[in-house]
Parts: sequence; structure tokens; C-alpha cells
Amino acid sequence: MDPETWEMAQKLRKTSTRIDTFGEVNPLTGLLYCADCGEKIYNHRSRGGTKNNPYLSDFFDCSAYTRANQKRPHACRRHYIRTKAVRGRGLILETLRVASAFAISNQETFIEKVRFASLIREAVMETKRKLNREKKEDR
Repeated sequence: MDPETWEMAQKLRKTSTRIDTFGEVNPLTGLLYCADCGEKIYNHRSRGGTKNNPYLSDFFDCSAYTRANQKRPHACRRHYIRTKAVRGRGLILETLRVASAFAISNQETFIEKVRFASLIREAVMETKRKLNREKKEDR
């Protein structure tokens, strides 16, 4: 693997994890994205369930919706997916199988798509940072 690909892979893998109020780290943190707007989706959990399922609620929802709260009602719609659905139905395994098969049979195309997605993500993040700086300056 060439150094550029290695660096890109390390950058894509890098995600900040946090220990929640129950002292746990969700293994899917930073790896799931909203199907509608492409923003990360965050895990929300609360205790109070049963012995077999200690969480009363355990789901992921869109960060664009969560951050917008009531300020931007059209940022993204209110939707969520239960953690049990993501982990329990083999969605992750099936997604990895499909992506791996594509990467193996179309290596150059796969590398191109990953590079393009990385560039787009960087451009979006830079634009967001610029907008935030300009908003702060206007205040």
C-alpha cells in the first residue's frame, strides 16, 4: 500500500470516542451516517430497562437534526434507527461483505471513490468552519 493511501485510511479511521454517562464507549461511534443528509448519526441511551436489556432506550439519530433542534426546522427530518436493529440483523456484516466484494473486484474504482469521498468530506468541513468563523465575526 502506498503512503498516500495509508495516510488516507488512517485519517478515515480516526474518530473521537467518548465514554457515555454509563462508563461505556459505543463501538459504532463515528462510523454511521444519515442516509438522507450524510451527517454523522449519534447514539443516545438511557437506563431503566430490564435485566436482559438494561437500556430503556438505545438508538441513533441524525446529528444535523439534533444540532438544529428548533433553529433550522428543515436541516434534516426527525428519524432514528434502534441500535438493536443495526447490530442484531446483520446490517454491519452485510455492508462489510458488499463493500469488501466491491473493493476486491474493482480495486481502482474503490480507491477512487474513497479518495473522492474523503476530499468531499474535507471540503464540506472546511466550508462549515469558514461559515462558523464568519458568523462569529458578524456578532
